[in-house]
Parts: sequence; C-alpha cells; structure tokens
Amino acid sequence: AAHEAEVSHLRMTMPISMRDGETGRVAGNQFVPTRFPVPIDIADPAARMAAIRDLVGRQRAEPALGLIDEVAGLLNRLPLALSTALFGTMLKGVDFVASNVPGPRFEVWVAGAKLEGVVGFGPLAGAAANLTLFSYLNQAYLGITTDPAAVPDAELFVSCLREGFDEVIG
Repeated sequence: AAHEAEVSHLRMTMPISMRDGETGRVAGNQFVPTRFPVPIDIADPAARMAAIRDLVGRQRAEPALGLIDEVAGLLNRLPLALSTALFGTMLKGVDFVASNVPGPRFEVWVAGAKLEGVVGFGPLAGAAANLTLFSYLNQAYLGITTDPAAVPDAELFVSCLREGFDEVIG
C-alpha cells in the first residue's frame, strides 16, 4: 500500500514443526517447509488474522507432512546439483518466510549473565524477507532479515510491520 501497489496475496514459506511424542526430545531441526499464499487485502484485522489462522491450520493438518522422511530419503539419492536446483526453484516464488520459535519460558543464564531477550534471524532462502518471532519468558522478539534488492526501503518496511502489529494487538 505504501508503494501504491494493489496486491491481494503474498506467497509465504513457513516451517511446520514435526516434533511430537518421542521426536520432541530429539535435538535438531524437525520441520517441513510449507508454501502458500496469504491474503493481505482483508481490511478488518480480526477477519484477516482468522483467515490466516485457518490457512495455517490447514497446512499443519496436511496428511502429506507425514511422508517427509520418505521424500527426504528419495531427495538424498539425487545428485547434489539436481536437488539444489529443485529447492532453488521452489523458493523463487516466495515473497517472505515467517517462523515462530518458542523459546524458554524460564530465565536462562549464559556465562553467569542473565539472558535479557532472544532475537532470531532466519536466512532469506530466496525470499525478499524473513520474519522470525522468538519468544522468551513473557516477551516476543522479532528478527527481520531483508534482501536490499527486493526491499530497498527497510525502514519503511519495519514501520509498516509495526503498524500491522499495532493494528492486530492494539
């Protein structure tokens, strides 16, 4: 809107955690990247958030997510150049990456100093922006990574994000 462009949807990639039961205790990343369009032209913030919540819920409930180990096994057998090209092609159609990382709900100390907050910065992976929300105690911290070729006015982008958060939670 700030650039007077009419856009109804943005293409988002979001990792969906596959941790459950026994796998929840295993260290390391356990996620499946999903890609889907999210509506941005819904004027009412409550209706917009409800629509996005429904979209994310459908992605989380996708039965094919359970097949990720088998698919990963097949992809690991492909030549590196082919698998890299395949993933690169998949990520070219992404406007932004969004991730929510639940952090500790208790105080953490590092080398004798109390941790005050955690900001997670995710890779662009071919997208214009990566927004990583990291919670710690009763706070949420947002790490924002942008590609200057796609987002030449990062200050305006951050200002618009602030306005959006204020609209939804204010």
